[in-house]
Amino acid sequence: FYTKNEKEKKIFQGIQFCLADQFGFSKKAELGKKIKANNGTVSFMLSKTVDFFVVGQDEGSSEKSFKMKNCKKYREEGSNIMVVPDTFI
Repeated sequence: FYTKNEKEKKIFQGIQFCLADQFGFSKKAELGKKIKANNGTVSFMLSKTVDFFVVGQDEGSSEKSFKMKNCKKYREEGSNIMVVPDTFI
């Protein structure tokens, strides 16, 4: 059994995230730190192995991005990438 703190730290265990380019350096660093603190991994490149693609609240700017276009393409090809807002983290 895990203690409450150990269980919470493992919430993103085995999960890979990719952050949208719309985030500035400090916001990416903040999100990356939260993901890694919970045993998740951050990929700088969007690939079919990514579990969650994190976008900001302003979806308009991410809709036109290269990563979002690739995300849509990968999903059409059968990938299960979930698009989530940064508040998910």
